[in-house]
Amino acid sequence: MQQPVAPQGLGGDENADVLCILLVGSHAEHQTEKPIDRSPADQSHSPSSSPNDSIPRGGLLSKASKTPKKTALPAERKRATSRLFPYAKVAEMWAQKKTIPEIAKAIGRVGKGDDPYHSLRVALTRMHKGYKNAEGKVAKLPHRVSQKTLKLATKAGKKASA
Repeated sequence: MQQPVAPQGLGGDENADVLCILLVGSHAEHQTEKPIDRSPADQSHSPSSSPNDSIPRGGLLSKASKTPKKTALPAERKRATSRLFPYAKVAEMWAQKKTIPEIAKAIGRVGKGDDPYHSLRVALTRMHKGYKNAEGKVAKLPHRVSQKTLKLATKAGKKASA
């Protein structure tokens, strides 16, 4: 490997005003870096800096990097298969006045996070609108509150969101 070569006429002095570096390598045989001009104006920015502080280090004399390393790909997650929702069992437990957490635990639909019963509440809301029962007929899950209370709750929700 060749050493950096200083231009002729300046000697082998480390504090030379101009430094010329010859890049050695298979792909950079004919490339040379432009000389660095070190006039006193360039060194006045920091009184404590040594004359060698502004010499480029590292990357110029290192060998060309090999092909980039491939990162390990994460294992593909299997997509969860959808399970049929047990409408009949939920309707039966709803008729028995079971609570939402009790129903969710019984059918195995308890989620994670801040709202573990969200999916069951959504399913119950849809069942109030109508669902197909075991005979294939559309049935509606009855509400547990009066029609008047339901109307007031709906009105309050619409007013809050407006």
